[in-house]
Amino acid sequence: MKALLKLSALLFVMMFNAQSANSAICTALGNGNWSNPANWSCGTVPSCGDLILIPSGITINVDIQVDLDENSSPACSTATYIVVFGTLQFVTGNKISLACGSGVDIMPGGSMLPGGGGGSSNWLKICNIVVWQTSHGPVIGFVHFGSPIPLPVEFLSFSVSESGNGVKLEWVVASERENKEFTIQSSIDGKAWDNVITVPSVGDHITEYTYEEIVNVNTAISSVMYFKLSQTNLNGEIVILDTKSISVTQNLSSLYPNPVKVGEQIHLIMNVEKGETSELHFFNALGEKVSSETVILIEGRNNIILETANMEKGIYFIKLSTSMNNEVNRVVVN
Repeated sequence: MKALLKLSALLFVMMFNAQSANSAICTALGNGNWSNPANWSCGTVPSCGDLILIPSGITINVDIQVDLDENSSPACSTATYIVVFGTLQFVTGNKISLACGSGVDIMPGGSMLPGGGGGSSNWLKICNIVVWQTSHGPVIGFVHFGSPIPLPVEFLSFSVSESGNGVKLEWVVASERENKEFTIQSSIDGKAWDNVITVPSVGDHITEYTYEEIVNVNTAISSVMYFKLSQTNLNGEIVILDTKSISVTQNLSSLYPNPVKVGEQIHLIMNVEKGETSELHFFNALGEKVSSETVILIEGRNNIILETANMEKGIYFIKLSTSMNNEVNRVVVN
């Protein structure tokens, strides 16, 4: 399998760039129908000779008859390639027919699913030969149909994990050709994304390579973070490779300055999901309570100012209890 995929990656420039000037890389932008131009990065429904990419986590419904072969009108004699990291879902009765030399790869984690009909209510035809139909059942990657698929990056895996106060991002590729860079984006809801880091490609290679980065993220508001990995070709085309989520240890509070001089103010930053009244306690190094006060928290970010004018030098622990958590911060007073 890896040998076939590596061959596909190496053939990317030679095969895809040799196609007509009208060919494009069309990447699915979200769940939806094949027939909707707004679902595709190329701004139109994929056409003859395109490289069609369906990223992980995205489902595209084949809601129309897709005729991109020598018998279609207009006739298509240029190879078309479909690469599925997500899901290609047929609607009952619709079919895909591709020209000779075309190929379809259902990648690891991807799938091609029939509609509700039976027999040949759906089928995939390449060079006028039916290579799959409904009666064959769902296709779970990796499965290859037709000619090798030309990809700039042979993507294998993407993982995220906690690492100290940050998040470790690791992705593995088997080969690269004409790749510019990788981009990591983060989100707390899976909808709005912020750029986290851009990592340049190590260059063309045909041996397995692992990228690894540790990034700091603000987990004060959400205990679940989403990370999206994308890849940019030298020609500027962007392909979304995978999206992962991770449950992270929620840090609700932090304080500064620390250490603090007697007489200076301490800023205790507290993020809460809902407003409430809480109790704040100071303890000394022996665990003895030295002071207490009531604080009113508002939803979101709170900046609680604490005075040290009447405190003695030493190590203190500040405990703030909320309905969601008990946060304890250590502070040194000099």
